[in-house]
Amino acid sequence: MKVFQDIHSKKLRVQRRVLVVDPDPERRLALVEAIRDGVTSVTAIGRVAANAEDVGLASYDAVVLGFGRSAKDNAKALDEITGHFGEALPQLLFFTPHPDALEQVLALNPALAEAPRAENFAQLALHISATLPGEGRQEAWAGTEHNGKSDLAGAKVLIVDDDIRNIYSLTSVLETYDIQVLHAERGRDGIALLEQAPDVDVALIDIMMPEMDGYETMRRIRGTPAIAHIPLISVTAKAMKGDRQKCLDAGASDYIAKPVDLDLLLALLRVWIGRARSRVESPEKLLLAAN
Repeated sequence: MKVFQDIHSKKLRVQRRVLVVDPDPERRLALVEAIRDGVTSVTAIGRVAANAEDVGLASYDAVVLGFGRSAKDNAKALDEITGHFGEALPQLLFFTPHPDALEQVLALNPALAEAPRAENFAQLALHISATLPGEGRQEAWAGTEHNGKSDLAGAKVLIVDDDIRNIYSLTSVLETYDIQVLHAERGRDGIALLEQAPDVDVALIDIMMPEMDGYETMRRIRGTPAIAHIPLISVTAKAMKGDRQKCLDAGASDYIAKPVDLDLLLALLRVWIGRARSRVESPEKLLLAAN
């Protein structure tokens, strides 16, 4: 019992609280999933004005405000947040797939111009990891170009793709960041490689493959206990609405569309490799504390 009391007293994992405010229910859910990391508690609402009692003035570490296309609605949402929290407003982050609307709002609020902003979920996760206090925080990951090699050096990534040209091009890029790359051209071969090397940090799974497509490959990986923990990033040429959710339902941790945006891919890798490393480090920290 004393061991657990000592571990608790050291506060190895500090609970963090984030408030997500976004009127779009589908995007709000995606924001929650992007932020959750086992350490962070996330409260999600559509509007502060409609949920003032639920929000209260709890001790949030950050507020994430999702912007839509309407500058007028965005300005109203920002006014509600600043009016509700007043001087107690915590770290404010903007999620905006529509930067033009955001710029219009910030033009009226120049004091907020330096607030971190993100145009994709990976960038948001990076901002959250870099700015929130507490154990498990991924230090100095606020920018996709910051010290890139040291962020990713020594990581092990598996690429599963039936097109050898895609494997070659991605491998060429990743190896410049000192990443060890494994590859397979079939889903079955990819699963076999993971079983032989369960220390892989991230697997990139192409969706459109013969025999066993990426969806089935990810389902089988998630159904195999020894490798079910490995983060999976689905890579697909499709851009249809709902495709992202289909990938997540099949077991993907994240999603990227072809042609692959290399900056976004590197941002995704930083997020998931960081989380994979945190899972490895946490048990070691507990053992050290117990001793």
